[in-house]
Amino acid sequence: VVNRILMPYLQEALDLLDAEHPMADIDAAARAFGMPMGPFRLLDEVGLDVALHVSRTFAAAFPDRFQESATLAFMVKEGRLGKKNGKGFYEKRGRTWAPWPGINAARQPLDRHPEGLPAVLRGSDRRRRRDRHRRRRRARGMRRALRQHVRPVFRPAGRDRRRRGR
Repeated sequence: VVNRILMPYLQEALDLLDAEHPMADIDAAARAFGMPMGPFRLLDEVGLDVALHVSRTFAAAFPDRFQESATLAFMVKEGRLGKKNGKGFYEKRGRTWAPWPGINAARQPLDRHPEGLPAVLRGSDRRRRRDRHRRRRRARGMRRALRQHVRPVFRPAGRDRRRRGR
């Protein structure tokens, strides 16, 4: 479950990096949203080789929705494994971690995606409509269950009596 949620998030961050958005801005936006760390710092913590393996697994399992990250493949090929060897999207300098100045060399163009769209945004309109319908139906069911099981804090006395049959 974690990988099914986490990998598309990390892939989107890599796609933004490939679209030449600054890495620091992407990480700052994630932290401002409430994440404890940005996606690139998280990739360094997990290990770029591990993330690449998961990316390849997802690409094999969901070829219509996910592609292997060329940026991660380049970084691993260059020997940048993240926290394991002190070199990843961030480099260890003494006791601190600083953004890798050579990140521009690792960027891969977005033309690897059909129609120029990030991998997780592709898909048929029929599937999108079906998923939207399922979400709405689930929400209706949840609202119905809440109405049945959660009693309002304040109810007028007359209405309450009538319901009980008194």
